[in-house]
Amino acid sequence: MTVGTPQAPEVAQRDVLEPTDLRVVRLFLLVLGTLLMGYAFLGRGFAHLGIPPVYLGEVVLGFGLVATAVAAMRTRLQISRSSLVILLGLFMLLGLIRTVPYIPTDGVNALRDATMWGYGVFALMLFALLDRNWLLRLFRLYGYAAVAFLFWAPVAYFIFNHYSTSIPTAPGSDIQILFVKNQDMAVQTAGAIAFLVVVGTPQIRRAVDFLWRFAVALPMSWMVYTTGSITRGGLAAVVACLAVLGVTAGRTRNWLPLLSGAVLFAVIVTSNVYLPQLGLGPPPVSTPVSQPTPVQSGPTPSLTPTPTPVAAPATAPESGRSVTTTQWWENVASVFSSSGDSNLEGTKQFRLAWWGKIIDYTFNGQYFWTGKGFGINLADADGFQPTADHSLREPHNSHLSVLARMGVPGFVLWILLQAGFALFLLRALLAHRRAGDKQLAAVAAWVLAFWAAIMVNTSFDPYLEGPQGGIWFWALIGLGLVVIRLVPRRQAT
Repeated sequence: MTVGTPQAPEVAQRDVLEPTDLRVVRLFLLVLGTLLMGYAFLGRGFAHLGIPPVYLGEVVLGFGLVATAVAAMRTRLQISRSSLVILLGLFMLLGLIRTVPYIPTDGVNALRDATMWGYGVFALMLFALLDRNWLLRLFRLYGYAAVAFLFWAPVAYFIFNHYSTSIPTAPGSDIQILFVKNQDMAVQTAGAIAFLVVVGTPQIRRAVDFLWRFAVALPMSWMVYTTGSITRGGLAAVVACLAVLGVTAGRTRNWLPLLSGAVLFAVIVTSNVYLPQLGLGPPPVSTPVSQPTPVQSGPTPSLTPTPTPVAAPATAPESGRSVTTTQWWENVASVFSSSGDSNLEGTKQFRLAWWGKIIDYTFNGQYFWTGKGFGINLADADGFQPTADHSLREPHNSHLSVLARMGVPGFVLWILLQAGFALFLLRALLAHRRAGDKQLAAVAAWVLAFWAAIMVNTSFDPYLEGPQGGIWFWALIGLGLVVIRLVPRRQAT
């Protein structure tokens, strides 16, 4: 696995320090990387480490603000004119306006919901602090972690699904420190796949290089198969990532060992070797969870205090599904058409009814300009609360959460920001490739594929509303902004 060595700093002493010359900035970047790896390897449980309501994500955010302030006073920040940064700033400003009025009444809930836009600070900090050398250095470190994650993921599944009662909980929480959520694991698998495809030897010549990639492909295929059987959003995320890689990845021969491993895994699965019976996945049979009938439109119910969310069952949010090839194909088909699986169809109809109501009261209703703000429990307010403890707060679609909470203006800013990011990053990828900078082109392709996986997954799951998804997302946005900023001027047009 090679990504190239970052360019050595200039021998001549520079007149102006760069942010990454400061120890506090380098320490922040490494701490942020460690935080992201904790979210990837341990999931939701790692996000609950801390003293409520301040968790590790907020601590690292505060440390980053201090590091950025020190860099602003002592160095030249990596600031340049960027329409995307302006769009991000406007989106965050509107989010702040729609949060502050609700803090007196909703308190911590308002601040927790506001992480949807608040974690955008991570993107701004990375944009201001990172240079080319450190961008490539962090990318290389991610590569080692990505390979380790693919081997770790099946082990994490086994532990969580068979020994969850023995896993210690985070202090002050009832969430296990290791908490496997299928959608999150699928997104991280997509990111690891993207790295393996865009980075490596241009030609698979050495047997050892082929063999270790082939070995990685086996747990990778298991992850796609298992998470794809349990969650449609995770399966769609991996497909979106592969689609982007199919268009953008320059090193097509890197596909060979991964596809070879996937084919071997498919042969094993279709040969009636039932993997869950080997203890590798969730129990094969579980009782389907019936979806509640949406409450008909009427007066908005009054809010009740929201207690601390309880831990989800070990079989994951989209339960009632076994890890089989039949279930995998049912999930694929249900995304595009009606399904004969009553559990799949019930979940789909429940969500579509709720999403339709959000669209109606924003685009066609009184919340067009303002949305309902950050702090209110949308499931309660919209009449779609299926849990007795009112733990569901979001409509399993982060894009529509933006619409519901920030109204049409916020939704338009969100769409412009994401569409602009994808377009500018694609242009940067092509520009770096024309300039012969294969390393930055690889980073651009990886970020774009990873971003696509998150965008699709968060259309089925409130992925961005939690730190394990939100901080990853905004960190990727920050890395993409740096890649765009580093496009040579002669290639920018």
